Amino acid sequence: MRRLLPLLVLPLLATAVAAPVPKEKTALKMKRLYGELADAKKGYDFTLDGDKLVLTMGANASETLVEKNPPRIEQEVKGDFEVRVVMSLAPPPAKGEKEAVGFVTAGLCVWADDGRCLSFGPAIEAKPGGAVCGNFHRDLTSPRQKEWGLSFDRDVLRREFTGHHYRIARSGKNFTLDDSDDGTKWQPALIYKLALPDNVRVGLVGFNLTDGECRATFSDFSLTTPKGEKK
Repeated sequence: MRRLLPLLVLPLLATAVAAPVPKEKTALKMKRLYGELADAKKGYDFTLDGDKLVLTMGANASETLVEKNPPRIEQEVKGDFEVRVVMSLAPPPAKGEKEAVGFVTAGLCVWADDGRCLSFGPAIEAKPGGAVCGNFHRDLTSPRQKEWGLSFDRDVLRREFTGHHYRIARSGKNFTLDDSDDGTKWQPALIYKLALPDNVRVGLVGFNLTDGECRATFSDFSLTTPKGEKK
């Protein structure tokens, strides 16, 4: 009887070694890679496609570009930081001979608890016959200051804004916004001097003021501080 024990134990060990690793739940994976959903709203849908975050925005999902609490993915950070993401943004599909018109943007955002915020990313102004693409910045950091603007340094007529790199870096009160075609050579866009609190929330946001569904895709998101990577 004692001689049979090793034979009985071996199959049990083999079964334990071969047990599959439990699949990570989608919500936990999204939180680990990007952050948590804040201010959910009908018309906005954040989903994962592998490691990519996809934001689908329904027609006219946003009322204005100065909404204080649009749906977004965010995580808290204290002090200086650098946040980066690679983005693709598509305008609404054509409807027959006419295209949906309006304005859609998405990108990085920095949020304070009192609603002050800064965002930066690609923008598409959808027009019949083509779409004008450029960079968009949005600054709502004081009750009296509602500033936004478009940069058309490299504007083209095309259907999508694909695989572009964006970053926001904070050093004290200075916030630097840069973009890049390849993530290596960066082009300075703007520098803001803002008296935001030490603790802010950093993440991703989108606005759709077109009459068609739009989609933004985020990848390679990273948030680093002087002490190292945050996420």
